[in-house]
Amino acid sequence: MIIKIYEVQDCLTEEKIASIEKKFGIKLPHDYRVFLLKNNGGWPEPEGFDISWREDQECGKHWRTSSVSRFLSIDAGQNADFLKYNLTTFKGRVPKDTIAIAHDPGGNLILLGVAGEYVGNILFWVKDYECEEGEVPGYDNVGLLADSLVEFINKKLR
Repeated sequence: MIIKIYEVQDCLTEEKIASIEKKFGIKLPHDYRVFLLKNNGGWPEPEGFDISWREDQECGKHWRTSSVSRFLSIDAGQNADFLKYNLTTFKGRVPKDTIAIAHDPGGNLILLGVAGEYVGNILFWVKDYECEEGEVPGYDNVGLLADSLVEFINKKLR
């Protein structure tokens, strides 16, 4: 499927991506690096997707589908700012091996696994089911969207 991404910000350079990796102490998956070089933020069309949950996940009973409202952008000075989301707004609220790369219309997040079991995977985080303040965030409120960003964009958006 061919998707279009609208309202992208200035594309990033390899140097800027390397500085983000250094700031976060991570190595971004190749497909996300390529995405940032071409599309810094923006909203996709089509934007809808299905969410896969484990049987024991309560939020899976209520969240079967959603959509990408906007991919987060880096250094674009807007409300979908990658650094603000990951360093301030959602710091300590999402699993430590993930970063936010997009959000849905309801403020839930599309995450990218950057280490551990879910490295490279695209995940869906439901804010209404997040852990209590002071608890370590786990994956109870996180569903699987795709094994990679390429799969998510090319095969899962509808």
